[in-house]
Amino acid sequence: MKIETGDVFRRGDATMRVLCVDRKSDNANTIVCLLGGPEFVSEQAVTVSPRTLEQSWYKVTPWDDFKVDEPVMVRNDNMQESLWEKRHFAGVRNGQPLAFQSGRTSFTADDSPVSWHQCRRPTEEEMKHEPT
Repeated sequence: MKIETGDVFRRGDATMRVLCVDRKSDNANTIVCLLGGPEFVSEQAVTVSPRTLEQSWYKVTPWDDFKVDEPVMVRNDNMQESLWEKRHFAGVRNGQPLAFQSGRTSFTADDSPVSWHQCRRPTEEEMKHEPT
């Protein structure tokens, strides 16, 4: 597992946000992180092996709180002029967000969901139905 600055991991009620990766090796990474739980928050420098981290913590994705069939906006291009497409959220696979094709939902989809590079919740304006 690759550990990067900005990564967030969870284990039970505890959260670990990586603030800095000081030293990288195949065996261990020295990281500065914020550790938090229901009754504490602390900043710590720890040395952790990617294997141990992977076995005891899970990496949080930006889409962990999205629900299947929730309306989303998706695109595969970071360019400003790239258009966002309306879809319904289908989950996460290999760290990439998935959406059902052609605006379908889990109830109506008859094919596999498609992965996208970018996925976000729509704005109120985007949620409004535009008459044709």
